[in-house]
Parts: sequence; C-alpha cells; structure tokens
Amino acid sequence: GPKTRVIYPGVSEAFFQPPDLEVRRAVRASYALDDERPLILQVSTIEPRKNQSCVVRALAELLRDWPSAQARPRLVLVGKIGWGEEYNRVVEECRRAGLSFAKIGRAEDKPPHRPDVSLLTDLKDEALRNLYAEAAIVVYPSLYEGFGLPALEALAAGVPLIATNNSSLPEITGPDGETALLIDPTEAEIGSLVRAMRTLLNDTELAARLRLAGQSRARTFSWARTAQETRAVYEEVASTL
Repeated sequence: GPKTRVIYPGVSEAFFQPPDLEVRRAVRASYALDDERPLILQVSTIEPRKNQSCVVRALAELLRDWPSAQARPRLVLVGKIGWGEEYNRVVEECRRAGLSFAKIGRAEDKPPHRPDVSLLTDLKDEALRNLYAEAAIVVYPSLYEGFGLPALEALAAGVPLIATNNSSLPEITGPDGETALLIDPTEAEIGSLVRAMRTLLNDTELAARLRLAGQSRARTFSWARTAQETRAVYEEVASTL
C-alpha cells in the first residue's frame, strides 16, 4: 500500500533575529500599546477552532485577582475575521467582563485609548515580528491544528508559549514543559489556561528557560531541512520506478 511521510514546514530565519528596540517600541505605539502592560499575543484567524473567546475569558479571570501594584497584562489578537460569530463572541466576552476592546485595521485606525483587548486585522510580517519580540507570552490554544505555524514562530522569536496538548502542537513543542506549557483546550479547562498565564507572567526563571529551549527547538524546523526531506522522498520514489 501507499506510504505516508510527514515533512514539517520550516520557519523563516527572520523570526530568530531580535528586531531593533526603537522599532519595536514604535510598532507598539502605532497600535496604542505603548505602556508597560505585558502583552499576551495570539496570532490566528478569528474562528471557533482557534478559541479566541476562551482566551478573553481567561484574561478576565486572570485580571480578577491581579495584584494592583503590578502592570495589568493585555491581550493582542492578530488575524483576519474568518468567522463573524467568533468575533461577536470576543466582543461580547469583553463587554461582559468590563474589558475595553478595539478593532484596528491599519495603524492609522489607532484608538484614542489603550485597550485591554486589541484585534489587529491587517498586520504585515515585519510589524508582527516586532510584536512577537515585545510579547510576554504567546497563547495558541487551538481545539485542533494541522500544523500551527504561529506556535513555531513564537518559539523562534524566543517568546514563552502556551499551546494545547492535542493534534500536531506537541510535535512542534515536544513534551509539556520542555519548550512550552501545554494545556487542555476544552472550555471546561479554562482554569488551566489562566494558571499557565499566571505562571509565565510571574516566574521569570521559567520564562527565561522556555525562551532559550524554544529557540533551540525551533532551529530544527528549517526550510533547508524541509527541502532536503522532500527531495529524498522524490529520489526514493524515482529509484523504484
């Protein structure tokens, strides 16, 4: 019978290069994110499978007992609106929790206030790399994932990652705690997302360890390796003809 080979995609070398600090700050400012509040970043199309409304609920829960002396984390969602119903859920969860929300297309649409939750729908790759560099955490709590390139980009950029323990994501991260914190993605388990966020925002030693281990892991996912493995399959097939 036919054999199946899994060949992983790579991650662009650009994600490993730390962007210039001044440029990073300028990108933050252009999207009304220019204060000391830590950024929790999620990069994915707005759709139910990507779980954005759950992340908003988790942020609200996290902020409920956040120490007043510490800067309050904020959520930055980056992605097109794929499903209007999930977008509406995000807006409704913000309203219910009393979190300020802004949808920003181009940087010129910058809101007059600095929102608790921002949705950036038209972010170019270079601006995204700058936001990765500024993020305290990347969350990727998908219910199902074919591969999950943003999770790999986060590791390459050296950002502590929270991902789900299902489908392809553990293949990217390795076992729980090795390069990322892995959580249960189901609605009932929102507590595990809140705990993981709280841990990474407060445990600087763990965050630093994951940053290093994540970058090292991401180095194994290169486009050169993708090309070599693809070529090897073609050569093997050709040799049997």
